[in-house]
Amino acid sequence: MKRRKVLKGGLVLIASATVASVFRPVGAAMKVFTGGETWAAPPGRIPEIVDGSKLVYFTPREAALVKAVYDRLIPADELSVSASEAGCVTFTDNQLMGPFGSAQNRYKLNSCV
Repeated sequence: MKRRKVLKGGLVLIASATVASVFRPVGAAMKVFTGGETWAAPPGRIPEIVDGSKLVYFTPREAALVKAVYDRLIPADELSVSASEAGCVTFTDNQLMGPFGSAQNRYKLNSCV
């Protein structure tokens, strides 16, 4: 590879990038979208404070298994805590007890159950 070819290629690259940023292709005018509705968060229940010492969904044996899996995936190191120390087991336990665990947001026909 010759030095002259590298310099020419670099100059061509810089020039083409400059030209592309200055001139837009035909029909590429800026579009401004107006109208529509403003987004608002759907009303929901306020999160409750969770007691991390109680299990509400898992059995103690299941909680120990989930703790082992989480700590294997996210172990503690010199910069951070492990997943179980961060409360991931408690979070999963409480999420499975609520609407997420019963798949409440999915479409289900109650007459077929």
